[in-house]
Amino acid sequence: MEFSGVTAGARFFGAVRGASGGHNFDSRGGSVKKICGGKAAERVFCLKKALDVGERPAEFCLSAALPVAWVRLEEEMEFAAREVGLLSCRHYERKLLKERIEALVSGLGFCCGAGSRVLLKPNLVSALRNRELACTHPEFVAAVAEWFCDQGARVAVGDSPAFGTARGVMRACGISEALRGLPVEQVNFQEPRPVRLASGLRIGVARQALECDLLVNLPRVKAHGQLYLSLAVKNYFGVVVGFRKPWLHAKHGDIDNRFEALLVDLLSILPGGLTLADGVVAMHVDGPVNGLPHPLGLLAAACNPVALDTALIEVLGLAPAASPIWREASWRGLFGSDPAQLAFPLSRPDALKVGDFLAPQILRPVSFHPRRLLAGWLKRAWAGWRGEG
Repeated sequence: MEFSGVTAGARFFGAVRGASGGHNFDSRGGSVKKICGGKAAERVFCLKKALDVGERPAEFCLSAALPVAWVRLEEEMEFAAREVGLLSCRHYERKLLKERIEALVSGLGFCCGAGSRVLLKPNLVSALRNRELACTHPEFVAAVAEWFCDQGARVAVGDSPAFGTARGVMRACGISEALRGLPVEQVNFQEPRPVRLASGLRIGVARQALECDLLVNLPRVKAHGQLYLSLAVKNYFGVVVGFRKPWLHAKHGDIDNRFEALLVDLLSILPGGLTLADGVVAMHVDGPVNGLPHPLGLLAAACNPVALDTALIEVLGLAPAASPIWREASWRGLFGSDPAQLAFPLSRPDALKVGDFLAPQILRPVSFHPRRLLAGWLKRAWAGWRGEG
């Protein structure tokens, strides 16, 4: 997954064996920058070019003197970008949303090449309860989809809901209707691909999420009863297919920080892209389903989801250390977990900061009791049958 401004389908990476840490080569400025928090025994050089890759060779080398083995990748996540776009947005009006989205992506220097395969990944937690607030707003999803269609991208929308199927939840919460008339495919995540995380844990990730050129993360800003907040990093958990998600909750939820570590590890195996967060109306007090509306009135964007989470926690007026996910990212030294590392090309957090967003003071266990797992499986089966799939 990509954490810096990109041109879709036009990035090349090479690995140089050597000391720990990493460097990011930015062809626009000709500079080599240290990637903070790098712990792998490789140096990674990223050559970014705004070019039509179909007319250029698939292999490059920065210098003949460097022992670089170049491998072409579609997009790859890196922890280097510091820019976070923040803008006020008080209403879910399509024209206003598209204007704000254009301003956000322009402020980040983000581009999408024509023909890119783009997967939008909203939060489709459930169609059974409080769906108008629990899921990413339909007009926001449609505005993002329309923006990418305008760039000539091939767009799909999908998720793995807690209950039911993505298409069923999208119909129930109004996303399908909002997408009507757009050349957008609505997909269920039903084909898991086994992936091994850095910890050695094997999980099943949706085929569509691994095969797209750009993975565009569309979380809704929400409080979370188990993890304090559900923001950019947490929303990527939806690429894990079906019943595997509650099983991972049950198996790893009560073992130290293993569940938060799983969420952070997941970032490194996903394609690059962008996070656009729906904070026009947020959920607070509780979550991810049973909270109350909060008129936060903002949209946020970043290529680095860790940086976006850090910025949003500041906007919400909360202590970062209260978030288990932020603590995990900070413990690893991931770039973007330190507020001092961030840059804001548009509005600054203090201009949008609120003092009345309420997050849970006592967090519920992350692990699920076996009875709850069984109940969840039955609800998923029932919701899937009702939603037709």
